[in-house]
Amino acid sequence: MGKTFDAIKLCADNNLTMVCMNRREVVRVMEMAKDLGQEIREPITFDSIKVREKIAGRPNIKLFIDNADLLLEYLFNEVSIYGVTMTKPDPVNDIQ
Repeated sequence: MGKTFDAIKLCADNNLTMVCMNRREVVRVMEMAKDLGQEIREPITFDSIKVREKIAGRPNIKLFIDNADLLLEYLFNEVSIYGVTMTKPDPVNDIQ
């Protein structure tokens, strides 16, 4: 279906918290998950990551970052990000 569908399924199956660009995207993702019959944790926004308001005191939280390039640009004050490497070669299949 698409990236968002895959992300919702992955988060539902692995108890992950999605990170979305803004509140509008959170609402869209939650509505899409409901329409798909998938129960997911409410996603958190880029702002929540920056100020740590939603993740403080939750050391075992597992995040799935939607649009990681945009999050990095946000965190680095809109510096253009041209590439990203991941420690895990296939993070989708490495989730435990």
